[in-house]
Amino acid sequence: MMMPKTIRYYIFLIFGLIAILFVLKFFFAEHFSYTIWSDRDLIRASELDRVFQVSGAELYKKSGARVPGGAMYYFLFLLMKVNESPLFLYIVFFTVWVLGMGMITHKSWEISGPFAGVVTASAFLSSSLNQITAQLWNPLFGLSLAIFGYFFSIRLIETHRPKYFIVAISFFCIAAQMHLSYLAVLLALIITITIIPCGVRFKHIGYALFFNMILYSPWLLHNIFGFFGTVPIILIEETSKTPYDFIQFAKYTVVKSIANFSFNEPQQILLRLPFFSIAPVIISLILAGISKQKLNREYALERNIIIALLIFVSIWLLIIGITFTFWEEKYPAIGFHTNRYYVCIAPLIAFICGISLSSLIKYLALHQKKYVSLLIYVILIFASLKILMVGYNYVTFVKYRSRFEPFDTYTTKLEMLEDVKQTFGFDRQELIERVSIVFRYSSDAHQWYLRDTPSQYLLNQLDFKNNTDRNFNGCVFVVTTGELPIKPFSETDRGNIEKLAEQITGTEGITMVNSGSSINVQNVELEKLIHRENYSLFAVRLPTGGCPKSLTNDYSFFDTDKWILSNLPKQPDKAVEVKCDQKTTCFIIKHKIENSIFPIDIMVSIHNRGNELNIVFHSKKMRNSTQVYGYWAQAYIISPKLVLTNNDTGKRIEHLLFDGVLGGGRSFKTPWTAAPLKILPGEYTILLEFGPIGINYNLSDNMEASYPNTKIPLTFHYKVS
Repeated sequence: MMMPKTIRYYIFLIFGLIAILFVLKFFFAEHFSYTIWSDRDLIRASELDRVFQVSGAELYKKSGARVPGGAMYYFLFLLMKVNESPLFLYIVFFTVWVLGMGMITHKSWEISGPFAGVVTASAFLSSSLNQITAQLWNPLFGLSLAIFGYFFSIRLIETHRPKYFIVAISFFCIAAQMHLSYLAVLLALIITITIIPCGVRFKHIGYALFFNMILYSPWLLHNIFGFFGTVPIILIEETSKTPYDFIQFAKYTVVKSIANFSFNEPQQILLRLPFFSIAPVIISLILAGISKQKLNREYALERNIIIALLIFVSIWLLIIGITFTFWEEKYPAIGFHTNRYYVCIAPLIAFICGISLSSLIKYLALHQKKYVSLLIYVILIFASLKILMVGYNYVTFVKYRSRFEPFDTYTTKLEMLEDVKQTFGFDRQELIERVSIVFRYSSDAHQWYLRDTPSQYLLNQLDFKNNTDRNFNGCVFVVTTGELPIKPFSETDRGNIEKLAEQITGTEGITMVNSGSSINVQNVELEKLIHRENYSLFAVRLPTGGCPKSLTNDYSFFDTDKWILSNLPKQPDKAVEVKCDQKTTCFIIKHKIENSIFPIDIMVSIHNRGNELNIVFHSKKMRNSTQVYGYWAQAYIISPKLVLTNNDTGKRIEHLLFDGVLGGGRSFKTPWTAAPLKILPGEYTILLEFGPIGINYNLSDNMEASYPNTKIPLTFHYKVS
């Protein structure tokens, strides 16, 4: 069907807008979101030569279960040999994503014309599902490769050449090691080719499965023969399972779909598939039922591809519905109703969108020519508006540099860390242990909201060789308003910050809130207050001794954690004394917790400075974050302390390590450095005491269990010279 020149010009104009949008995204690529999952993936990939990973990312709320296969880390590890920068890695995967979408768009154009191509590109780019491409994390890695799987699947349907099946399966297998949702796509493709004639025989399926066993070989060898150990000990905490039936699930789905539907934001329907992409699927069903008229003879290829892909999508939806119904363990908080679990099908939906609308236009051109041009203009205008809206939202985001929360983007986070490093002369470990991100909301000036902003791998991007001399050994609070989008501080904001500085040094103090828990801190010693454009730096000394921590990534193991786990005593509540260095003695303890499968690991390190003891409290189990759904439950203890008794004089000294709740996914987490203890020379018997031990499962029901006060008679002798 020949289109008028004006329509063709308009199509090329939209492609021009799309090209400008891509140029903008590349130009401002440094503003991608860097989250806890970005940090987790890069940490594991960077350590692959020391700790070989055979599994991928953790499954959402699945008690530490992980995606089979470690391809994500293998790809990242190889790319890091070229450049370790997160920005470089993001640009590589974003470029692969753009190339893949270009191939899908070109194929749509090739099959059904330029109108199909522009609709395919517009449908995909304007989808809310593509928010995942703004982050450096495993859904982006998987999507970037899966698009090529869809391209070769379409080539298979188009040409009936089995080699494309093997290539498509391979791409989906690699993508499935990055995000589990692609296993459903993989299974849907295998079922589809058994239903429709594509030239694929059982031997080709066998070849594909054999070839992809090679791709999964590290995971298979680990699980069958025990090869390739991961971290020394990975503990999985048992959680309760609350099954629910299919009727309950279906009822919930229908009700929520209706409740969330909006013509202003149609992408808010439950499955998160944009209305602009769903409508053509319905149109395709109509086309498939059209009797064998001229359309069928002239556009048989388009019709056959549409029907085949509809079967593909229908099988995928059936697999997803069954899987999500019987796999989810907590109702109604169904974690799979998030964009990242549906973006896997977005390229295919966009392709169907393009060729089905193009086929509809061709059909109408044979029967209702009067309205065809009007319909084309309406669709193209709508597509161009969606593209302009995406561009406007992106430019607005770049202007204020915030997406989900303050210090969310790569640039804002890296610049803030560089600022703190240069201002206070901190090294890498000091940044981890001394820096806290704080939101201050004007509605309650006395409350400081501590925020986890994991950045352990990102710290590798800082240059510590030419670091300034350390001029401060207290805590640094990076204080922002907590309001989005982030804008430069106004005079009112600065005035509120100044008032806050007065409050924290008074007897009234401040309340620090994190993960539903709070602690009141009084008599804070403020040494410096430095204002920046959109945050302020508070250099303080807390009476608690240590500092809240915002930069630790709780998916990762410190070397100390691994060492403690490998040296845990066999008997519970029996301390093992280890000489950590010439002046530091470490005591490792394994303590059983009621209703928990695994004990809590504790290490108390005591550094002897003559008349002063520096004490650090370690425990990986108490450092889990509320964002980490897995491994062991988040443990916390109340007010741990050391009771020292002088063996000669009998004098008792009680030294509080922390006053309040330590651990449990809160920013007050281990390793915790207590306030220094002044002590006279002599030989002491030391007793470690702590109050109730609690377990936060922090799954969908936020269940919390706590146990009575406990005194653990962990007695050992310690000589202070």
